[in-house]
Amino acid sequence: MAKTLERKPAKLLAFILALIMIGSVAVVAFRGSTYIPKREIKYEFKDVLDVISKLPDKPDVIYYLDFSKKYEIASSIAKAYAQNLFKNRVFNYVKLVGFNSTIVAFYYNTGSFLYLFDTDKRIFASYDEKKEIDGFDVKIKGFYGVVDEINPAVIGTTDKVYELIKNIKSDNESKIITRIPKRDYFFIRIFQGDVLNSIIKLNQTNESITDFYFEGYSMNGSKYEKVVAMNFTKNVFFVESNKTEEYYVKNYGGFSIAIMVDSNFTKLLTSTPEMRSIIIKGL
Repeated sequence: MAKTLERKPAKLLAFILALIMIGSVAVVAFRGSTYIPKREIKYEFKDVLDVISKLPDKPDVIYYLDFSKKYEIASSIAKAYAQNLFKNRVFNYVKLVGFNSTIVAFYYNTGSFLYLFDTDKRIFASYDEKKEIDGFDVKIKGFYGVVDEINPAVIGTTDKVYELIKNIKSDNESKIITRIPKRDYFFIRIFQGDVLNSIIKLNQTNESITDFYFEGYSMNGSKYEKVVAMNFTKNVFFVESNKTEEYYVKNYGGFSIAIMVDSNFTKLLTSTPEMRSIIIKGL
């Protein structure tokens, strides 16, 4: 028989909507008009999905924020999230002079993290030693490492900085990410592991049903587009719906993609894919 799924995004969405109301942003840059030299870049990722596909060890949470001000809503979201994301102590030792976008990955079990900033400007980092890893210079300060020869520039705990470099050199990438539709995304969030299990569960049974959740926003002409992708671990799939002005579904076995389009961004933000589960009971 078919059962609907219960999604528990109320607290998460309330938090996000509250953040969007915030007008201020933590500043991670120098003020003034002094000339800032550009940096030498030895390796550049193709796009945001290419970066995410090479992040090591399945981060619990990943965010992508666009600060380029191409779209007003993108700038508002980026500023809202930056209020909390840029409070990390690593920025006591690292300063940036302007950037277009950032990708942030958190590993809660180990306390590790990565920040990647798209910028052509030089990055100012205080460091105690410099170590060469697979042809890249890593500037090290305590537990933190900085690589400014890669774009987006890499800042984070040294364990994940080293692993990311290894993934670049060996061309390791997440196969799930390669299945995500390519778009000019201005906001992405990805949940995995225990964080995801606390958000999405099978109705009435409290069972975990997925190990990967992707949510990405872009412009579709004059409208907003939202892509949601999930890798299900149970017999669950997306179904058609009229929640938004346009709605498309693709199911590939346990991997499902929903594409929603609407002229109302708030409506799109709070809309979730319609899901069903099939449970076959023994005779």
